[in-house]
Amino acid sequence: MQLKNIENMVKRGDGYLHLVSNDIYFGGAYILKYMFETYGKDRVAALFKSNAEFFNKAIEKELGVTYQEFEANWLEWACKEFNVDPTLYRSSYFKMQRV
Repeated sequence: MQLKNIENMVKRGDGYLHLVSNDIYFGGAYILKYMFETYGKDRVAALFKSNAEFFNKAIEKELGVTYQEFEANWLEWACKEFNVDPTLYRSSYFKMQRV
């Protein structure tokens, strides 16, 4: 099953948003699941309709987080979703993304 590939990426330490998003079908499905569960359908719908000039600005405007926070939140969510110890990832990554 192709969706298992995304789980395997997270479990082997390759679960960063920019890597997962390279798989537009299956990675995209998990990223949408993350967005709906984390931010809710109304905010995600607003993101897709946003008039912001750039995607990172649309995330800030519609989801209320910086793109770096969005990435860090994804990784935290993915670790919980797939029961992965987040220490597999650099602990400084989460702190760096929250600055």
